[in-house]
Amino acid sequence: HGGTIMAENRDGGGHGARFIVRLPYVNRRTDHPGPGGPGTPAARIVAHGSRALVVDDEPAIRVAIRRALERHGWVVDEAADGTEAWLRLEVGGRPADYAVIVTDLRMPGLSGIELIRRLRSRSETKQLPIIMLTARGEESERILGLDVGADDYVVKPFSPNELMARVRGYMTYFNEGRD
Repeated sequence: HGGTIMAENRDGGGHGARFIVRLPYVNRRTDHPGPGGPGTPAARIVAHGSRALVVDDEPAIRVAIRRALERHGWVVDEAADGTEAWLRLEVGGRPADYAVIVTDLRMPGLSGIELIRRLRSRSETKQLPIIMLTARGEESERILGLDVGADDYVVKPFSPNELMARVRGYMTYFNEGRD
């Protein structure tokens, strides 16, 4: 079937493990693998176990987003800023693990803007769905986020239900292929 099963220790102290099962996307209309091939964001099945990276310098915001995603079966990794997110993606060498990234726009260190620029410049993350979530709702800020490559822009304070609806919408769009 071309899927994988992974297990990892969550905290290094033997207090939990995470099991990740990945199955290739198959277009039910044609019974052929989805666009992009196995392991690419467009080929991922969005269901229990899909993985998200949440990047925000405010711990309470990260927790709220994590809880909203986890209620819908997502596995969530967190980063406190763009630098931590980039290191997780670059050093960990597993950007294809993520089905979506939700990032703040303005953070100390590497901003969400620069993180998105870097992600869009790499072939393995170029098509990764990115949703910006930020307190800055001015038109110029929204345009900046979208111009650098964010797929959507949600202004804080946000509704977890609206955020999940946007995530579901983008996952449907990306699973059907993005031109």
